[in-house]
Amino acid sequence: MNALMMMTTDIALKVDPEYRAVCEKFLNDFDAFTQAFSKAWYKLTHRDMGPRERYLGAEKVNENDLLWQDPIPVADYAVIDAADITALKKSILASGVSASDLVYTAFSAAVTHRSSDKRGGANGGRLALAPQKDWAVNRRTVPVIAALRKVMEGFNGQAAGGKHVSLADLIVLGGCAALEKAAADAGVTTEVPFTPGRRDTTQELTDIEMFTWLKPVADGFRNYLDKGFSEISQGVSPEEIFLDKAHLLSLTSPEWVALTGGLRAMNANHDGSPYGIFTDRAGVLTNDFFTVLTSTEYDWKKADEKGMTFSLENRETGESRFVATRSDLVFGSNSQLRAVAEVFAGSDGHKRFVKAFVKAWDKVMMLDRYDVKI
Repeated sequence: MNALMMMTTDIALKVDPEYRAVCEKFLNDFDAFTQAFSKAWYKLTHRDMGPRERYLGAEKVNENDLLWQDPIPVADYAVIDAADITALKKSILASGVSASDLVYTAFSAAVTHRSSDKRGGANGGRLALAPQKDWAVNRRTVPVIAALRKVMEGFNGQAAGGKHVSLADLIVLGGCAALEKAAADAGVTTEVPFTPGRRDTTQELTDIEMFTWLKPVADGFRNYLDKGFSEISQGVSPEEIFLDKAHLLSLTSPEWVALTGGLRAMNANHDGSPYGIFTDRAGVLTNDFFTVLTSTEYDWKKADEKGMTFSLENRETGESRFVATRSDLVFGSNSQLRAVAEVFAGSDGHKRFVKAFVKAWDKVMMLDRYDVKI
């Protein structure tokens, strides 16, 4: 006679009162079990495919988006055109929000994207919804979003022909407009690409529990470390998590270097701290981050016992000129990253850097625009 064997996980289905209630329901209702299993199987095999906009083929397994597919309502309005974009840029820059805050907000919306399972990104405008709006790393974006809402309401209330601009589009457009101004202030004329068509989703269509897992423990792009980082990291350094994030954004080494240098030039730290802001012209798109990083005039010295922050001191006078984190100095200490930084720091590197930064910026802003990629 063969003995039946059960694992602890099997026994839990009998002993745990909540699990047992579900098992008894399925035992007495085979149709309910069939439907629940089918839905679970569908989720298991499709979860990492991202929104249904990425699905190919004529077969529609499910007619309606499910919450775990991060649905965004279909637009029932005309999308803004080039003339509208020009007018909106002027309105955004006249709103009183600094270029630094506009860039920070746009990047904060887009940086949540994960190429692994195609979740996150700026599309949907979820930066303005829970849980993202409540994350400490996004605290700086709250007043910016409030100002952008006013711009949106003003445009949507006056636009002709059924045109409408979404908050998601305005968040990205604000960053693009700010970068064009910042580049011009640095003596480089450039046009930052912008593709309209992002739509806003709702709080009801946002899976708060699942989106909470997108909350960063560390984000080198914005020089952010969660308060519990040292307890959670278990020996993983901030720059290693930084590398992982760059990989999730599908960035190449030059793109990673350029994007970080530009964000530092724009003073895009999560708390407005001076770490990595190697310039006296914060908010202007210069290559100062790279010229200081690669300079032999400075000696890097630990500012704390754990070596998480550093002071850049003048070798001759001993004066502390700048402060930095590991996520700043990795671009000078790692041989591959430094090689790129040296190019951007060269006498002819400024325009090259701006061009590379704008290209990397647009790439990140467009990572979740499956509606225009398929």
